[in-house]
Amino acid sequence: MPRRPLAYKEQEDADVEQEPLKNMSNGYNGSPSKLFPKPGSEENDDHERPYAWQNGPTIIMSHFASSKRTSLGMAALALLSVFLLGYKSGELSAEPGPKHYKRFVIFAQQRSGSKFLTSLMGNHPHISCGNEELLHMNTTSLDIDGYMKMVIGTFTQLLEGTGIHSPSSTAHVDTVTDVGFKIMYDQGLIQYQRQLLEKLDELDIKVIHLVRRNKLLQYVSYAANKKDRLENAAEHQPHPTTEAEIKALAEIRVPGTPKDVLKYMQKKNGDVTEMSNVLTKYLEPDALSVVNYEELSKDHDKEMGRLFKFLGVPEQHVQTDLAKIHKDKKIHEYFVEKDQDDLKKALKDSEFSWILEDW
Repeated sequence: MPRRPLAYKEQEDADVEQEPLKNMSNGYNGSPSKLFPKPGSEENDDHERPYAWQNGPTIIMSHFASSKRTSLGMAALALLSVFLLGYKSGELSAEPGPKHYKRFVIFAQQRSGSKFLTSLMGNHPHISCGNEELLHMNTTSLDIDGYMKMVIGTFTQLLEGTGIHSPSSTAHVDTVTDVGFKIMYDQGLIQYQRQLLEKLDELDIKVIHLVRRNKLLQYVSYAANKKDRLENAAEHQPHPTTEAEIKALAEIRVPGTPKDVLKYMQKKNGDVTEMSNVLTKYLEPDALSVVNYEELSKDHDKEMGRLFKFLGVPEQHVQTDLAKIHKDKKIHEYFVEKDQDDLKKALKDSEFSWILEDW
């Protein structure tokens, strides 16, 4: 059955007021069971849990054959031992249990191209990729254990189609081997840092770090999205898929007050540097893959092939339903005319002067 087009409608603006996350449990507390091996480990290579009593009868019969004087009490003890062994290994069930899925998270900043990345990943038949599932979670009220329950529970919700921004179709769920979603810096990474990364490492959850180098165009994306949301709230679409939606955002010119623009760029650049250092400090190289948005946009087949290899899924050409807003446009054209000269001068005297090559 073919997948329907992705139908997300999310708000990635950093100014969104955070609210407590609702409907995140669905009766599942998200806690990883200590009785089961980690997803992706050697014990789980076959994906399906074996039948509980597959070897049980042989063990019990061997026990009885060893001695004709075995008492009923000893037989009961042997039976109990088989029961406990099966329970401990996660094999006590009359039928096979669910698949074990490998898991990943994508760390990124708002307006850094993360929706472009998740749309590409979600169109791979072996990947179920959500979006900003923790958007409304208030991390100030959670310790790391409470936060991780939300994270772990989200993987299950994505496969069930009950996440906040879950894929609109789970028709390909039978082919899925990897499930993931994106977490913005301010939705857990900044707050928990080492604690979070150690938990992810413990659970064999891989990390993809998306970085957008051109902070000026990241500012334009942020400012245009904010302006359109305020002026056209009823028709606002932060991730356009139609010609009308593209036109609405492409024609927006944003304020280019040097003080405000440079403050935004410096803050975002500083956060990327800090979080990059944290990720490389606490994660092993084989658990982390860094993706540059500009390289992804330039040749997404090459970059996605590298990511698919990192996750261990077959390399495959994937496409996105999203449309590029700006094509063949010079940077100064994004800004209102009265601010262009002052902004150019401010950029020339800053660490971002290299951006003027495409001014």
